[in-house]
Amino acid sequence: MAALDCITEMDPVMTLSPSPISVPFTDDELDELADFLDSDLVPTEAMDISMLHGFLTALALSPEPAATETWYPMIWGEDDAAPEFSSATQQAHVESLVQRLFAQIANTIDQSLPSFEPVLYVDDADKLDVARPWCFGFSQGVWLQEEAWAPLFEDDTLGALLDPILDCADDEARAALEKAGEDLTAWEHEVAAALPDIVAEIQTFLHRKS
Repeated sequence: MAALDCITEMDPVMTLSPSPISVPFTDDELDELADFLDSDLVPTEAMDISMLHGFLTALALSPEPAATETWYPMIWGEDDAAPEFSSATQQAHVESLVQRLFAQIANTIDQSLPSFEPVLYVDDADKLDVARPWCFGFSQGVWLQEEAWAPLFEDDTLGALLDPILDCADDEARAALEKAGEDLTAWEHEVAAALPDIVAEIQTFLHRKS
């Protein structure tokens, strides 16, 4: 397939915020965004769709909003990495998809709907959920605003709830679990099953604090 030309001067990034949306983010849009993130147009260190969902979930839950210019570049990696958009139209469309996904996550959380589901991969061999990419994205969102999240870590109950997410994303923690005899594949599946409840507990805690 012929390589697409890179736009050397991209338009400024739109203001991406979890504003209400009247039409839900669709499965087709999710697949489209996932395909773009997996394409040759994005840097190799860019987030995949599961990482992005975890990342945006942490931003939506954060006690303090993060400025777009601090978090949007993190989607694509480090050192000012950016996609090679084929056109300004494609750039605007991808940014719109990110915005709509962010809004869908935030709206679901804010309304305390039971429909919140993390976007996870499934291991083809054993059909178990793979939580690590989502947890990695979530942890990136947390550490981006570490001070804002500090009160949650100081709460014993919430700290214990957040530990599995952070451990799932951390190489040293995973190695320690494996050394202790933990089946990481099964453990990740258990973490994945707990994610909706963990998100709900965090949101409940923040509502009490507000």
